[in-house]
Amino acid sequence: MTVPTQPGSVRAEESGRPGPAHAGSCGAAELLGAVGGALEARGLKVRYFTDNGHLMDVEAANPGDPGKGRISIGPDGYLIWERWGPAEGAASVNAIVDIVAYVLAVDAGPARPAREMSRRP
Repeated sequence: MTVPTQPGSVRAEESGRPGPAHAGSCGAAELLGAVGGALEARGLKVRYFTDNGHLMDVEAANPGDPGKGRISIGPDGYLIWERWGPAEGAASVNAIVDIVAYVLAVDAGPARPAREMSRRP
């Protein structure tokens, strides 16, 4: 499904990887397409964002656990993780610190299907 947009604006393509027409010319789009395909193969929901026919960003989320947020991957290799964290009192501080430390300190390890990603190792 393609989200309607104004000419020249960014749009999301929610079903299937972009084809060669979206590949761009710099190689970054091919990398993004490959990353998106690999994430789909692991069971994640992937959206592809294009601008004037060029793949610009890939967004991934775990459909089995949407509360874990989403990760955007850009052509320059940046990763942005968006997730709502707890925001009330001292318990929130500990929970936020635990989340950030876990994400940054735990080795990703071997490939696992998305259904297993919702379980902490």
